[in-house]
Amino acid sequence: MPLSRRSFLGVGSAAALGAAAVTGQGPAWARPQAYEPLPETDLGDETIDAEFLEDLAGRNDAALLAGAGAVQDYLSGGPAARWCVVEAKKLVAAYSGRHSAHHRDAEIAARADELLAHVQDLQTEVGLFDAGNNLESPPDSCFSLTDLVIIRMLIDAEEGDGLDAVTTRLDELVPSVARAVVEVHGGGVHTANHRWEVAGALLAVNAHWPDEALVTRAEEWLAEGIDVFDDGQYSERSAQYASEVVNPSLLRIAEHTQDGGLLELVRGNLRVTQDITDDDGTVQTVQSRRQDQWRRRNDSRYVLQLREFAIRDDDAAFARRAEEILDEKHEWIGEIYADVLARPALARRLPEGSPHEVPDRVDLLESSGLLRLQTGGGTLTCFAGSDHPEFGRTASGLSTNPTFLQYRRGAIELSSVRIAPRFFSMGPLRPHELTEHRGTVQMQAAHSTGYHRPLRGRSRIRQDGVYDLEDDGRFYSAMSFSDRKLAEVRFDASLAVTPEGPGWSLQVEAESPSAVTVLQLVFAGDGELTFDGDHSDAQNPPPEATAAQVLRSGGARWSAGGESLALSFEGVDAEARDVALDSGEEYSYLGGQMPTSEGTVLLVPFRAPGTFTMRVAVG
Repeated sequence: MPLSRRSFLGVGSAAALGAAAVTGQGPAWARPQAYEPLPETDLGDETIDAEFLEDLAGRNDAALLAGAGAVQDYLSGGPAARWCVVEAKKLVAAYSGRHSAHHRDAEIAARADELLAHVQDLQTEVGLFDAGNNLESPPDSCFSLTDLVIIRMLIDAEEGDGLDAVTTRLDELVPSVARAVVEVHGGGVHTANHRWEVAGALLAVNAHWPDEALVTRAEEWLAEGIDVFDDGQYSERSAQYASEVVNPSLLRIAEHTQDGGLLELVRGNLRVTQDITDDDGTVQTVQSRRQDQWRRRNDSRYVLQLREFAIRDDDAAFARRAEEILDEKHEWIGEIYADVLARPALARRLPEGSPHEVPDRVDLLESSGLLRLQTGGGTLTCFAGSDHPEFGRTASGLSTNPTFLQYRRGAIELSSVRIAPRFFSMGPLRPHELTEHRGTVQMQAAHSTGYHRPLRGRSRIRQDGVYDLEDDGRFYSAMSFSDRKLAEVRFDASLAVTPEGPGWSLQVEAESPSAVTVLQLVFAGDGELTFDGDHSDAQNPPPEATAAQVLRSGGARWSAGGESLALSFEGVDAEARDVALDSGEEYSYLGGQMPTSEGTVLLVPFRAPGTFTMRVAVG
């Protein structure tokens, strides 16, 4: 989707600590306003949820590098600086927190210092940290800075007494890394979210180790404006990066700039996220431009943000989901103990919770081509916001997942519906347009290629027979394609999704030369796929498939959790051979295969041109 659709919120001088101005139009809910801090809270206050703190402390204790030799065993695996700092933060939290079994344990403090000494050794000659293949990385170093500041906050609190060695280590380490973030490699970044991670980290460091250069660099990034759509999604459309990077960074920046407008951005992102999250916490990610477009993702990393806004807004839905996440027993959850100790207001008792009421219709078409409808007692998701039709390639930072339809009702989950014609190895269709008419969702998709004609005109003929190596859109050849006329060949498909009682239908109208086309369905989770017609095992199934079948005639039924989906088809090509979903030449040329959702795969062949219909009845 074109980035011209973005709205931008610009914040003012971080040095002014309170001066804020809108530099772009911005969504109406994102106008700057006075910053209201969380209530001042002492961990001994009556408002504190002691059970919550005890639970977090226990989970943090269970994950500590506390045993003899535990730190050295951990370091033998060669962890990056970022993860070493996380482990040190957990240790300092255990030492500092009165609810921990390791409270004021000198051995725990010594192990934290041991880890931070190793972190110092991991500094490169320029003062930054490597992160995998990202060498001497300013943004990746900021993830470490953020946690190092939290360690300092714990030490500065009353509970942090007795950590002198760690304090000395921080005083040596943090200012040098922060200054390198500003000065090395231009202080540059890779992605949109990196800007806010860097700005937030530098402002947080400045609060404890004042340095005007850090504030100046943060101001430069913030002057670009926050990349947020009117509906609350950020430009990367990613739950992973919103929950782990952007939202925490904006909250940090808001605190240090006293800009309440940034709180509104995070609040808006949480609300839209709740609208696209299933009852079990699974967030819709098919529209993402990052890695999570290919993965199933839980909303658990939003837990502290949900907790904060439950407290700020007395929000029952945020409170309910924050409590549910804790009950889900995620292994990593103890890590937030340090964050809560550093901001004690997050330990306050939450308001009484109530379930979030998901709207019957969630329209994110403008930002990401996503539409979610409640129908047949379940959720039907239609997606026509892929970046692939515009850019013609699969790459990090682009939305390229070809799943255009999903349905979920309780334990029944049709996690992916894709269509791929056997058409010049161009891969699956990715709808680029979505409209609604009289209850039917209409999506349009197309492939376009062709055959290049002879060059016309003497001026274009080269005596040496050597022509420019150019891109035809599918491949390269020394053919000066830009000087030739193309005899176009197209595959055009209209995909109509219509709710029908306790179910729905998908009708495909295809126009093209005769081409075998494959519908791929993926059913997530445990269940049973049965048939009332001919079927066979799929050849070369995707590696993510727990089972894979080809339907030749009749219908099928997917059953799980006491419910079922009955599927019937019109237009099946029973004679199609070598039935598989074409990943496209951009994968197959390198011997690869497009990622598929995990689960049971059903392939249904049909032939274009013509009409193909699938009807889904909820049983």
